[in-house]
Parts: sequence; structure tokens; C-alpha cells
Amino acid sequence: MCLSSNGNFTLFFADPHYHRVHAPLDGAVNWSCHIPGAFWPVNAWGVQTVAKLYCVNERVVTLLETSQGYVAVVMVAAMDVGQITLAYDAAITTTRHSPRRTSTETVYTPPKPLTKGEELGVFHMGSTVIVLFAPGVLLGDVRPLQGCRVTMGESLHTYT
Repeated sequence: MCLSSNGNFTLFFADPHYHRVHAPLDGAVNWSCHIPGAFWPVNAWGVQTVAKLYCVNERVVTLLETSQGYVAVVMVAAMDVGQITLAYDAAITTTRHSPRRTSTETVYTPPKPLTKGEELGVFHMGSTVIVLFAPGVLLGDVRPLQGCRVTMGESLHTYT
């Protein structure tokens, strides 16, 4: 299920869905941050009941620098999703049983290149991804997405 607003996307991964996250554009990862947190469900109940749900749940933020500008991909963990692994950095893996519960920032020098569609990370179950684009990164129309299903490789955006 997905929801779009002003060219930014929130994608929800339920149990039967594909749980891999891919780079939305060609670019390079120059920064990431693992932010420990809670594991509230990210279903309709959680979104309506838990204040600032996406801010209190465990998450990993990946910052991609693209030729059009910056794109942030935020992988948000959920109940029963205690683990996120990243394809571009095997040292970062989240788990609710980890003894290390402080935020960890990583700067990549040199940046780690990724091509559009290349795997960024994996949820070991299901959860939510939020994709934020800097102004001017996406030019064109964003199709209405609320409640729709998106498949791997399907465009979320129409370029002009």
C-alpha cells in the first residue's frame, strides 16, 4: 500500500509483500543513520493511535545524492520486524535484541554508488518506507497512490 504527498512517498509492506527496498534514482549514498526506537505496528491502527509513529519506531535513514538533488529513504521497523539489513553496508543491521541502542551515523567517503533499482536494503518481515525528495528532484506528475499496490520496477512518478 502506498500514499503520496507533494512528490514524497510512504510505502507500507505487509506480510505477503516483497520486503526489499531499491534505490529510487541513480546516485550515491553519502550518509546513513540508524536510529533505535520502538516497534509499534505500522498498520492502520498504529498510524491512527501512536503519536508520531514514524518518528518513534526504529529506523534507518539513507541519504542519496543524485544528479537532481538529495533523496532520503527512511526504512521504518515495525512490530515483529526487529531487523533491517542494508545492501550497501553490511555493518549496519538493526535488531530489537541489540545491546547497542544509541543512534549511529555513518559518512561514506567516498560515497557508495547505486543505480536506480539496485537493492538498498531488506526488511526481515514487513514494514514501511518513506521516500523524501528535495525540491526540484522530481519534475512532472505524481500519480495518486493512496491504497494502491506497487510492484518492483513500477514507476511511482511520471516525468515531463
